[in-house]
Amino acid sequence: MDTAKRNPALRIILYICSGLGVVVSAYLVIMESNNPGFCPQIIDIPACYPVMVSYILVFVSLFIEKRSARYLIFYLGTLAGLAVAVWFSMGYMLDTRSCPVLFRIPLCYASLILFVLILILGAIEVRRPS
Repeated sequence: MDTAKRNPALRIILYICSGLGVVVSAYLVIMESNNPGFCPQIIDIPACYPVMVSYILVFVSLFIEKRSARYLIFYLGTLAGLAVAVWFSMGYMLDTRSCPVLFRIPLCYASLILFVLILILGAIEVRRPS
């Protein structure tokens, strides 16, 4: 692998963003299991579950060497998480959906910003040579 074309700062930011997403969504999953209804629902599934899976997919993709598999896993996780974040952020802005709040920050907005950042930075990073 040609390490000259890789950007270590970019990878570290992606590790931090996806890792932070996993930790916060895991917290939400724990809260949901202790207090059903804490997370809003998507087709009778608490939204924190698919969001956590999305962050895990992004994180795992950073360790995959095969380029096609890395693309598939990265974009599957990022775009699925982004879709959920957009759906709940728009609904929260229109006051038609709820969104968990942590430290006075609506987590649907935080997730939206994080997934956009991951998409932009990751689109550069996942293209590194295999």
